[in-house]
Amino acid sequence: MTLIRLQVASFCTLLLIGPQCFQPWARAEQTAPESSIRQTEQQAEQLLAANRLREAADLYRRALTAHPEWKDGWWKLGTLAYDMNDFNECRTSLKQIPFVPTTG
Repeated sequence: MTLIRLQVASFCTLLLIGPQCFQPWARAEQTAPESSIRQTEQQAEQLLAANRLREAADLYRRALTAHPEWKDGWWKLGTLAYDMNDFNECRTSLKQIPFVPTTG
């Protein structure tokens, strides 16, 4: 009985928050210097195109050390870690993105 109530409460919370909760990076403003971030993204894209996933992840980690407020960087590192089956780093990276509920 308690498990059913918990599931219903979770479902109702999801309905109230809406699908926006799955796109926190779309609403968040970047505060890191744009030129350095753009350069990092370009270099990472080149590494990804060459299937050099570990090197791209290292690049994101270095950039995030300098700019921990870069939410898209955390998202990209998390999804890259997921693609490499590194679920611990994926979870750790995605937890760095603050959840900002919106009502719509």
